Amino acid sequence: MDRINHSTATPDRKFTAGNPATPIPATVVTPELMNQIQEELCNVIEGAGLPLDPEDDTQLNQAIDAKIASATPGAATETVAGIARLATEAEALAGTDDATIITPAKLAAALAALGGADVDEFYIDAGAMAPAITGGAASGQEESSTNKVNRQYMSFRGDTANTIAQFSARLPSNWDAGTVRARLLWEPAAGASAGDEVRWLFSAVAVGNDDALDAAFGTPVNIDDVAIAAGDAHETPASAAMTIGGTPAVGDLVTFKIERDYDYGSQPLAEHARVLGMVIQYGVSGTITAW
Repeated sequence: MDRINHSTATPDRKFTAGNPATPIPATVVTPELMNQIQEELCNVIEGAGLPLDPEDDTQLNQAIDAKIASATPGAATETVAGIARLATEAEALAGTDDATIITPAKLAAALAALGGADVDEFYIDAGAMAPAITGGAASGQEESSTNKVNRQYMSFRGDTANTIAQFSARLPSNWDAGTVRARLLWEPAAGASAGDEVRWLFSAVAVGNDDALDAAFGTPVNIDDVAIAAGDAHETPASAAMTIGGTPAVGDLVTFKIERDYDYGSQPLAEHARVLGMVIQYGVSGTITAW
C-alpha cells in the first residue's frame, strides 16, 4: 500500500480538487493507486476465507468480524492464556467458581466477610488446667454411666464465692501478639435448671525472657452462657477480644485465668459449673520459621 505518488498530488501526497484560477491542477487518480486499494481490500476478504462476490457489499465487514473472532482467545485455564471474567464479591466469598479471576480488593472483602482468614485457634482441655492456690476451683474426673466416657473437668462453685482455674501456654510463633477470644466447653452439675445463668471472667498475662513472673493480669472480659440441661454438653458464645496483660510478644509464656462470677444474673446457676475445656482464637501474622 502507498499514498498517491503523482506530480499532481499535494506536497504531502494527498489529493486536491485543484484551483483553475491559480492554476493548480486536480490530482490524477492513477491506475497504480486504484489497484493497490482494490488488492488491499480483496486480500482482507479472501484472507478471511470468503470468495469475492460482486453482489455482496458487506464482505469487508464480514471479513473483519471473522478475523477478530478467530484472533480472540478462548477461556483462560491454569495452563492456557485466554479471557476470564472478574469475579463478583459474592463469587469470591462462595469460593466455588474456578473460571473467574479474583482481584485483590475482592479477595480482601471475601476474607473480611469470612471473619478473617488471619486467625488460628487451639484447644486446652480441663486436664491441663490447675486450681488456683487462692480461691481455686476443684479438679475432677467423671465417667458417663452407660458408655463409660471419661472426661476431666474443672468445677466452679455457684454458692458462696468466686473460684478460679489457670493454665499456661506458649502461643505459636506466628501469633500477632494481639488480642485473643475464647469459648468455653462446659456442663452444669446435677440440679441445674434450664435458663440458669453463668458467667466466667477471662483474663491473661504474658511474660517473656527476663520479665518478672509476678506480673498483673489484663482486664478480664466476660464469657456468658445459660444452662440447657444437666448432662448435656454446652459451648459458650465467643468472648469479646481480650487484651493480655504485660507486654505481649511472640515467644512469651501466657498464663490464662478463668474465674467464675458465682452469683451472676437474675437466675444464677446455684450448682457447680464444670468446665471441660477452652478454645482460644488468636490472630496470626506471617509463618513459623524453622529453628
